[in-house]
Amino acid sequence: MFADVVIPKTPLDELTYYFNPEELGGLNPGDLVEVPLRKRRVIGVVFGVSEECKFATDQTLPIARLIYPGFLSTDLLALTRWAGDYYLTHRGNILGLIIPGWIRKRFKAGWEIFRSFTACDGIAGPELPASLGAALGAGKFGVWVFTDGANFESSLPTLIKQALTQGSVVILIPEWSFDYRLATLKLLRENFGDLLVEYHHRLTAKQQREAYQRVATVSNQLVVGVRSVVWVPVKKIASMVVINEHSLFYKEERIPRYNARDVAVARAKFAGCPVVCYDATPSLETWFNIKSGRYTVVDRPRVPSVRDRVFVVDMRRHRGEVLSPRFIQSLHQVVEKKKGALCYINRKGLSRWVMCQDCGTVLKCPGCLVPLLLTGDGRVSCNICGYQDVAPDRCCRCQGANFQYRAIGVELVQRLLKQQGIFSTLVTADLPVNFECLFGDAVLVGTRRVLSAVRSGNLGLIGLINFDSELTRPDFRTRERAFQLLFQLRELARSAQARMIIQTYRPDDPVLEWMIRGDVVSFLNSELSSRKEAGFPPYKRLIAMTVAGEEAVLGAELEKITARLCGIPCVDVLGPLKLGRQQQKVHQCRLILKIPRNVIPARVIDRKWVDGLRVMVKIDVDPQEIL
Repeated sequence: MFADVVIPKTPLDELTYYFNPEELGGLNPGDLVEVPLRKRRVIGVVFGVSEECKFATDQTLPIARLIYPGFLSTDLLALTRWAGDYYLTHRGNILGLIIPGWIRKRFKAGWEIFRSFTACDGIAGPELPASLGAALGAGKFGVWVFTDGANFESSLPTLIKQALTQGSVVILIPEWSFDYRLATLKLLRENFGDLLVEYHHRLTAKQQREAYQRVATVSNQLVVGVRSVVWVPVKKIASMVVINEHSLFYKEERIPRYNARDVAVARAKFAGCPVVCYDATPSLETWFNIKSGRYTVVDRPRVPSVRDRVFVVDMRRHRGEVLSPRFIQSLHQVVEKKKGALCYINRKGLSRWVMCQDCGTVLKCPGCLVPLLLTGDGRVSCNICGYQDVAPDRCCRCQGANFQYRAIGVELVQRLLKQQGIFSTLVTADLPVNFECLFGDAVLVGTRRVLSAVRSGNLGLIGLINFDSELTRPDFRTRERAFQLLFQLRELARSAQARMIIQTYRPDDPVLEWMIRGDVVSFLNSELSSRKEAGFPPYKRLIAMTVAGEEAVLGAELEKITARLCGIPCVDVLGPLKLGRQQQKVHQCRLILKIPRNVIPARVIDRKWVDGLRVMVKIDVDPQEIL
């Protein structure tokens, strides 16, 4: 007998081994086994069993022993195959996410159940939609989206209560930060107590082992974690829950580069259980699926207007100034009242985008409709398709000659505040700060990192110093990310009863009015129209290919790659675009592929062909940012 075995944490797919049924007994897909590999013993998972093989018995190695029968369920086996084909990576890389390192090292034959658990008593709450309640009871796949944040605290416990009678519930949280940890976990602990199992990287190694063993061997558990929890072999999943599904933190940047939200939907489909998403500002992909009838929207957002709390400063009246008089005055008032303030500015906006200071027009690529970058030789270029042109002397809309070329940094804002007698604390990704010491009357100047830590307790003012840097990033998701940021800050200001000041050269941009009114639907519909015109997701699927190698080899291999991809009828190739400076004689170029959304990437790119190239190729399916 022969078995196809995948070895975790290796750039390999199935390897064929033979076994004697009389010695090992019958093997089945999902069994955890010990096999020889390059003069050492490793563990692997059986993916298939057959009586015949294209190799002779003396050309294959024997399986050493059976470690744990039925280790992976049928849905996880299917998920591993799907993820390998979709994200264009080897199944060994995917399996490395499912089987942690401590199992690969110890080769234990069985697991101990540390404690016994009682059934969930649940809590009182409103009834779920009939279709969702029926899906929970019948084990039926579907995706339901809650967009009204007011229903979160009431509907989530009710959902969990019903689902725990059928199996375990897995809840994905985008990041393990103050707001999600304090709000979501507090709600779950109050209602479900010992049934709650946390699984994330902030646990100790011992705590991670105990949590993993518990959810893999005991049913009817409530498992909460960040993106890696989507791979845990939970015993009988009854429902997957994704909170703030639009978050960038669900995207893994290391190999394999998966999106936990999409993996959660795929796993639920293979397991035959419903998926529930909570998001007041759903992503364009989710909204497209709602409008297409693939997902079911449970409610519509009922968001009150915040016009009395939001003030938009027209910076065209304050040319050359970083901080407007209105913002400085409001900040002094907040400091005098001993309240806290948040001064947000996106330091990533260091790219030299071009914007007219007279009318706020931003130069955009005619094909991709994303903001153009200004290069050192006086030309503008597109960061996606590589379009280039001479930088204009005058605005194409108002014929003005006053251009702003550079985003403002957080260090400059802190220096200017100090000149006004306001002392602030700088919070960026490069400066680790004890956030618990910052609340109260502190004035924080920071990038997106500070947003995940700020609480609304004593907050008096939120200021967006240069909102144009959010609207002019050279990426097709720029306006979507800008609106989601605005909505997050408006809700923080509303809950804290704080004021919000937005400084911009584009005060008439409809994004601002939609945010103030809380009109999420109008924004999403408008952005869908723009994406359709430019041919970007969700109407197309993107694949980013980064090719690196020595200059002499890189050119020839790029021609080979481009010729092969351009020969596929359904593929549009953008680029190649040269990236950055050379490092140790290694050059990098990037290709962007547009393929139909119903075509799985493995049908377009052959991994074996890519592995045979003389250059290093990094593939990112569904990139969240192209900068």
